[in-house]
Amino acid sequence: LFFAVAATAHTSPSTVALRSVQRQAVRMDPDFANGEYETNPTKGMGIARMFGTICYRSPTEFDGRFDWHPTALESGETSFEVERYLKHQAHKFTTGVNYDANCYLLLSQSMDLMNVGQGASSFTQGVARIPSDKQGMLLSYSTDRLTPPQDLQRLATALGRNNVPVHQEVLDSPYGHDAFLIEAQAQPLNVRLKAFLEAPLGANVTAVQSLVKDMFEH
Repeated sequence: LFFAVAATAHTSPSTVALRSVQRQAVRMDPDFANGEYETNPTKGMGIARMFGTICYRSPTEFDGRFDWHPTALESGETSFEVERYLKHQAHKFTTGVNYDANCYLLLSQSMDLMNVGQGASSFTQGVARIPSDKQGMLLSYSTDRLTPPQDLQRLATALGRNNVPVHQEVLDSPYGHDAFLIEAQAQPLNVRLKAFLEAPLGANVTAVQSLVKDMFEH
């Protein structure tokens, strides 16, 4: 069995573009010192975290969650609620977590290098290495802009050509890529995962498809 949620089998150029901005923010911090820093470059890491937070969530959530009108601060400056939220996330990341910058860059790049087709002549040929006796479930979120639904749809199509049973579905959520981490969004994911894992071996995909069919009919 194999299962993926809010993931990709081959990182797209659009996703690489987003992460590349985060990495550049870290490298442009004067304290980064070409990776030979003595103290973590918190300015660049903070900006990377702010941009990452935007990528992990969605415009739908932000537009409904935050005040559309600016606030006049005691300093005389004007600030939007969403700006303060992003700064708070940056502060937490650079003080509470204090993620090492070089580790952050390596992890970010490793995600961009994800490619099931690595070592094969093409992505399709790489997917063909997955045997047809395996069964899979691929779940995406409708508002995920970091790993959008078409990423796993592409994988499902390639698997289908090789007669690998797979259930691929786009779950509706306003919370973007991070939807699977939010407790209030857990139920749609949990019921599908439970049906997939508890079904008799070989009937896993059929079990999930039957569950989803019943849910939509009732």
